[in-house]
Amino acid sequence: MRLGRAAFGFFGRFFHIENIYWISSGATGSLTGMKRIIILLLMTFIGATASAQDHRSGIYTYPMLEPDLLDYGSFKITDIELILDELGKIVLQFTPPPLLTGRTTSIQLIGISVDGTMRLSGADGSARCLRLNDEIVCRIRYAPFYADAAKREELIRGSSNDPQAIANLLQVARLFDGEPIGVLRFPAP
Repeated sequence: MRLGRAAFGFFGRFFHIENIYWISSGATGSLTGMKRIIILLLMTFIGATASAQDHRSGIYTYPMLEPDLLDYGSFKITDIELILDELGKIVLQFTPPPLLTGRTTSIQLIGISVDGTMRLSGADGSARCLRLNDEIVCRIRYAPFYADAAKREELIRGSSNDPQAIANLLQVARLFDGEPIGVLRFPAP
């Protein structure tokens, strides 16, 4: 089930959805006919609003201390998808910055929320995500050797005519190779 904006929001709120299913299964004893109808209508509403695709845009930042490179460490991401199913499983899918990774395919990280923190992992890495005010902030760590250095250099050299910009992007890419991490920020559902 994909949760749209009208369906309860995010973090911890999927707990309520689990409770609805738990209650509707009869685990709390007998329910009156009217309560069962209300629960079924609510479950139908959640299913109807949660099926829409909800791609979001955000900013991916490679954290670094080099002041000369700060302008070259942030990248716009336009295909972020956050999915929550009825059992509480969370899926984060997005395409990492090709100028850092040399790849143009999306990654998928799957997990659950524990104490307000989404703990996600997959073949390409892992993430820890929190909701901070109206945005989701994820710390991403990629699996070793995730980047395709040859393809990345080709993409960097084709991204600008400015030799200094190319040199700075290549330096950021080398830093990424040493520590393949990043921070992804996007609006909360």
